[in-house]
Amino acid sequence: DRVVSILEAGNQVSWDDVSHLASEDLARYIVHRALLIDSLSKLPAGSAEDAIHEAILPKGSDGSDIRTNNVWIVDDKFLAYSSVHSDKALRAIIEAVNKKSESKLGKKPDVAAFFSTDDKSDPNKLVVIEFKKPGTDVFDNNKALTQCRLYASDLSEAIPSVREVFSFAVVDVDDEFLRDLRQQEFMPVFSLSERVLYKKYSIGTDNEVPLHLYVMPASALLKDAKARNSVFEEVLQFNATRS
Repeated sequence: DRVVSILEAGNQVSWDDVSHLASEDLARYIVHRALLIDSLSKLPAGSAEDAIHEAILPKGSDGSDIRTNNVWIVDDKFLAYSSVHSDKALRAIIEAVNKKSESKLGKKPDVAAFFSTDDKSDPNKLVVIEFKKPGTDVFDNNKALTQCRLYASDLSEAIPSVREVFSFAVVDVDDEFLRDLRQQEFMPVFSLSERVLYKKYSIGTDNEVPLHLYVMPASALLKDAKARNSVFEEVLQFNATRS
């Protein structure tokens, strides 16, 4: 507020003022992330999926505000991605694809979708996250993977500028499902004591768009997010000690 007041008065702002303001905002943001992860981690397993979905993109938010767009929970490389609902044209496409999927599946897809843009401001990368209630069997879990892949394919065909899609199926991975995923040639990827698997597909009108499909339980999302945020927390504590 002080910096804004100085600028509105037509005066120059010192680098120390800007740096101090940026440091305070960054500190608040890191603390916000830590509190969010902590609150989600304490939820019972049966309700965590709905809460994570709501946290990633709260109802009523279009994802344009970095403080309410929490897609970083999935991966920090998506931090600058926007919700498809923040763009009028993309929102219309998503609604059409949702109707198409709903007619196929008999229910509205439970997904959150985000995008980045190229140098022409066209959407070039998508992130699609689908949530599945825990306790489902191997057949329902496989259905979730198929839904994830078909939904991503429908989106890439509806948005020709898309060149790459990252899709995350948030489901429980028990022993039976793990064995089935390995038989489908899903490969394990590094995670902190959790089962996370990956497989690459080709989708789009001419199978020219790579789809990176990850399968993981909700607990894996939270543990990995906590590990990534702890690095920022340590830097924050170090700076506080020095000042």
